[in-house]
Amino acid sequence: MTRGSGLDRIVVGTTLGAPSDPVVASAAVLARLAGARLTLVHALSGDVSEEVGRAEAAKAMVNLKRQTERIGAAPLLEADLRVEAGPAHRELVEIADEIGAGLLVLGASEEHGPLSRILGSTADRVVRKATCPVLVNRGRFEGAARKVLLPVDLSPLSEDAFACGLDILTWLGADGLEPRALMVLSSLLEKTYSFRYEVKLDQVPLVARAELDEFLDRHVEGRPEVDGQVRMGEVAEGIIEELKEWGADLVVMGTHGRGGFERFLIGSVTSRVVRDSSCSVLVIPPEVALRAGHGEAHQTRSELR
Repeated sequence: MTRGSGLDRIVVGTTLGAPSDPVVASAAVLARLAGARLTLVHALSGDVSEEVGRAEAAKAMVNLKRQTERIGAAPLLEADLRVEAGPAHRELVEIADEIGAGLLVLGASEEHGPLSRILGSTADRVVRKATCPVLVNRGRFEGAARKVLLPVDLSPLSEDAFACGLDILTWLGADGLEPRALMVLSSLLEKTYSFRYEVKLDQVPLVARAELDEFLDRHVEGRPEVDGQVRMGEVAEGIIEELKEWGADLVVMGTHGRGGFERFLIGSVTSRVVRDSSCSVLVIPPEVALRAGHGEAHQTRSELR
């Protein structure tokens, strides 16, 4: 990802109320850092008549302009303001695709209850459908994250998401960056490592750490130095605990990792982290990770495996 080609358009979703002000303000800061054009989107939900719909859209546009004035960030003065009718997750994803956005920003949903657990929150649905990186914002993220956690499982897509995430952070010019790669070994992977390397279970963390160090050696050249950490336990829980214990400012992760059934599980891990993380989450979709991956890196991985 190079300057001027990846983050020249940023889309941010807003509910128009004061709680969404920090989300819009953060997107404005990111747009300034990236030199990107900002598009603010508010989605009208519910079935209404055409006449009522026009009235609601006009009122929403007035409130959208008021929000930009209330925040007062320079990039908002030239922002595209859009009010659309339809589910928020669908409108955000479609607009991001339409304008070729390099980043989609939205707030962490406060939806609760059994239905949202089954169908997913707006943020969860956007993450599942988006074809560009998605920043799920908690609090005011201004591109100055210092402690950034990057969970990896050493799969090819995980490697590409890791490299892409570091490139985005570097490109935004984050000073004092302290990235940490985290590998969480579930009981299944623990047994797999034990069998593959013919070692006892208590030796598995050392073997996994050696693989993680090799992974980092291949991918951090020309990027900020990355610390490595291995934890045992359930994957999503391990990531969330690491975020809290380390006091991370941001977590960067892909939506898919290993193949087959584990691939599905990695998707659910991302959803859980988006829902329960103590900090903002930058999600890299597989399409973006693959585009960011370099052919030589894929060839090297194939030779190594």
